[in-house]
Amino acid sequence: MGWLIWIIVIVVLVVLVLLLKPRDRGGAYSTYFAMLNQALKNARVGRARILIDQDRLDHNLTIIQGNIPSPDHYRIVVKSIPCVELLRYIKGKVGTNKFMVVHEPFLKVILDNFDPGIDILLGKPLPVFACEEFFKGIPANLSKRAQKEIQWLVDTDTRMQEYLDFAIQNSLTLRVSVELDIGLHRGGVDSLPKLDSILKIVQSNPKQLVFSGYMGYDGHVASAPGIFTSARNAALAEFTDNMAVYKQYIDHGRQVFPDLFKAELTFNSGGSSTYSLFDRVPFITDIGIGGAVLRPSSYSALFLGDLLPAEYVATPMIKKWDGALIPFLEGLAGFLRWWNPNDQCSFGIYGGSWAGAIVAPPELHAQMLTSTDPANENLVTNQSILNGSRKVGWGMGDFAFYYPKQSDAMFQFEDILLIRNGKVTGTWDVFDVRY
Repeated sequence: MGWLIWIIVIVVLVVLVLLLKPRDRGGAYSTYFAMLNQALKNARVGRARILIDQDRLDHNLTIIQGNIPSPDHYRIVVKSIPCVELLRYIKGKVGTNKFMVVHEPFLKVILDNFDPGIDILLGKPLPVFACEEFFKGIPANLSKRAQKEIQWLVDTDTRMQEYLDFAIQNSLTLRVSVELDIGLHRGGVDSLPKLDSILKIVQSNPKQLVFSGYMGYDGHVASAPGIFTSARNAALAEFTDNMAVYKQYIDHGRQVFPDLFKAELTFNSGGSSTYSLFDRVPFITDIGIGGAVLRPSSYSALFLGDLLPAEYVATPMIKKWDGALIPFLEGLAGFLRWWNPNDQCSFGIYGGSWAGAIVAPPELHAQMLTSTDPANENLVTNQSILNGSRKVGWGMGDFAFYYPKQSDAMFQFEDILLIRNGKVTGTWDVFDVRY
């Protein structure tokens, strides 16, 4: 009987190996990535670049415009798309004059590059020293514009008092909006008494402070856990609850501070992951939309509709050799090649350390024994090594494509390559100042 047991054990082990052994998933580019690859080769691109597919960008803008109440609701979130030409392009396509900025140096970039008449809302409360630094760094004529066109964000009566003191000391009039905590719990007013304490300061100092509205961010909504219901239903329920909180703050302000609420105010909410939900919320007048136009991979797909990825990192292959050679573990090369047919070849690429998934060619990956964080890095991140099947069919100068997690991945590059109708058509510069 002993021999029978050994046969069973061997059979079980063989079955386990066959079940666990990876399959060869390599292959040629999809039609779309074959087009991008050829466009880059035709343009003689010789280094890692970030690119925007303008055809997909146009498609996404059309989808977004069809899912918001009006162009007046569209506020361009600058952080996610730090490129003046891209901002101009969106502004022209949509017909909005509104921007959201979360980094103090970006304020001057926007004022310098767009004509008077725009409206800039801060996306987070900045220390009063940041406000001071901004005004010290701009000329008098720009200061006059800034006082009319920037809404500074405040979240406590202490910060409001600091901004008031700064305005008095420098003979400025500041527009201020109040950050509301409508459910994200990342800061902001979370009770009516706290709101009252801020608005009382504004109401008592009309020469220095002008109330401009509310900002209540709902960036958590699409991540609502669906424990007893679907993820979509859980997100919609959270969104409904958040909007009820927002409406309470509007109604209270109008009742207790009617003079402050006579003017046309900004009631901002939304984000790229929820922009399509506000057609049912008439009191929200302002929707922040940034990276949705490029649809990076980190956004929940629940409410994005038919938006397409429009931004990729492309990097050329510069080296190729058989096997998965790993420093210190050279003896494992033969085993790795046998065990995983997707480790049959190694490819050296131009660069690395981009936060994103490798999406082309198929099954191209970083060797797990050398991967770091993010997962596409390995040992020497500026010369990453990727592994793949012999079926990949890659040649020198062909490109690997990464799908960024965040659209502001463009900050890692000097400029952006533009693709339209399968051709490289030009470049756009990224902001000189970094975030």
